Amino acid sequence: MTKAQEKYRLDKWRWYRFKSKRPLAERLQLRKKWWSLYRKAADQPTPVLKTSEAGIALIKEFEGFYSNRYDDGVGVQTIGYGTTTADVNPLPAYVNREQADAILRKGLANSYEPAVRAADARYGLKLTQNEFDALVSFVYNLGPGAVGMASGFETLQRSLKSKDRRAIADALLLYSNPNSPAVHAGLLRRRKAERLLFLKV
Repeated sequence: MTKAQEKYRLDKWRWYRFKSKRPLAERLQLRKKWWSLYRKAADQPTPVLKTSEAGIALIKEFEGFYSNRYDDGVGVQTIGYGTTTADVNPLPAYVNREQADAILRKGLANSYEPAVRAADARYGLKLTQNEFDALVSFVYNLGPGAVGMASGFETLQRSLKSKDRRAIADALLLYSNPNSPAVHAGLLRRRKAERLLFLKV
């Protein structure tokens, strides 16, 4: 049930409650019908957003797959699709693609999706699936605190608070480490892809 459908049902109830010129008995029957339909819709639990297959594919594209444990260049042990000791400790020495996929999904469910859902609730954003996927990719790369209260992400956090979709999408581009040419190009490509996904309707 969409918000528009829920609103339609409530508006129908209001019409028969306050404006309809039909006979009283008929109005009472119709009011009861539409109120029952509205309450049925309103009482349905809101689906919990999870990373879609498209979102997972985006993460995999930019993380790449590494079957053997390696140092990411800044002292962080990494394996599979960007899995680090922050997600699994100790890291296995070797994984195949199926194992790496399972580890990625578990890490998203345990740490990164909850961070985005918390931001969604904190700022009252009502994220779409594409917006959720884009932010999950972002925090998987930069850490859950990026959409929380971590320092260094103030522009994004202000944008989230504003609920301005364009401002949020544009803010993602700021976090591509421009002072490090070795990683800037790759990160900027990822930020642009996340921005496009965030704005996709």
